[in-house]
Amino acid sequence: MLNRWLFLRRGRSVLAAAAAFLLFSALPAYPGDFEIQPVSIDFSRPGEVTLLAVHSLDAHPLRFQVEAYVWEQNPDGTLKLSDTDDILYFPQLFELAPGATQNIRVGTTATPDTAEKTYRIFIEQLPDPAALRRAPTGGHTVEVQVAPKVGVPIFLRPPVITKELTVGNIGLSAGQLGFDLKNTGTVHIIPLKIRVEGRGGSGAAVFTLEQPGWYILAGGVRNYRLPIPPSACGSLREVTIRVVTADGQNYEGNAAVAPGACISRRPGGRAR
Repeated sequence: MLNRWLFLRRGRSVLAAAAAFLLFSALPAYPGDFEIQPVSIDFSRPGEVTLLAVHSLDAHPLRFQVEAYVWEQNPDGTLKLSDTDDILYFPQLFELAPGATQNIRVGTTATPDTAEKTYRIFIEQLPDPAALRRAPTGGHTVEVQVAPKVGVPIFLRPPVITKELTVGNIGLSAGQLGFDLKNTGTVHIIPLKIRVEGRGGSGAAVFTLEQPGWYILAGGVRNYRLPIPPSACGSLREVTIRVVTADGQNYEGNAAVAPGACISRRPGGRAR
């Protein structure tokens, strides 16, 4: 059974205070060189606990804050985060001496569903107070630096795991190729390579493009829009999209291209 007293739930007041501190502080210093293991966490039932290790590679003390969120995705692939009480963790704030390691205890109270539940736990470096005290206060220039922040995925696996990806909504307009990758399985999929091939009327390739992929969560859709080489538009008659995933699976989609569908037009109807 999960020992809840070992963990702290999300501290919204701590987060707000840290955000205000960062916003109004001039010249914050983020020297941090650190590593985190593991790079993802898998749970299968409520009450599970694991350790997330943060190891300092820096010559100076480093300070960190930990926060966890429900993780969803927008169709463009950007993160969509919301508050959660499903993930518990301790400590929430800590300091690392040079070369030291801090183990963060991470657990879940959530119950698995038919589709994988997904979260992200963020380890964010906080500014060095000593550097802030040394920062100049005169002048008119304020330098803003972005704090190192690492998000580790957390997956709560469903009882039944299925993996399926569909390639659809392939279309061309104004020199742009659009298509969707839809995860119709019950767990996340990671496309490692997305290869687009265009062929002319003879079946010969007129262009190839490669696009790196990223996580597509269960039930999620990722929209892509890629420019087609102008030199290929006039002869393009078919497009094939091949996807290779991290677990070695291959998925494919293709569509015919009507003559002129790829050509971009200037205002007034002139092709270019």
